[in-house]
Amino acid sequence: MRKWYRVTDECLEAMAEAMRPGVVCSKVFAVWNGVTKKNGIPERIVGRSGHWSNQSGNSIHPDCHLILEPGVVTSCELTFVAKFGYFDVQDIVLITRDGCERLHKSVPEDIPCCS
Repeated sequence: MRKWYRVTDECLEAMAEAMRPGVVCSKVFAVWNGVTKKNGIPERIVGRSGHWSNQSGNSIHPDCHLILEPGVVTSCELTFVAKFGYFDVQDIVLITRDGCERLHKSVPEDIPCCS
């Protein structure tokens, strides 16, 4: 579980770093797959890993080639399924002129576990 949690956090950080004006949504999705592949987790070829805050249909998806622009609020929403369950973490970001601003604090570095 700790590995999956760590990979989820690593994906969120990498995706947020990639989110800036001029970047297409499919590129942000590819960043996610790069992190999972590096960590021995199968790449995802369908589905989405984030979405806009409105009903426009825009999403962080392998086939969404819309360009991120300043003022857009979107999310990185990661869902990983494992034999013991799944992780679903969402990070909301505002695209700014220079990159993105995360609208809440990051998840804790280590997963709180019960023994």
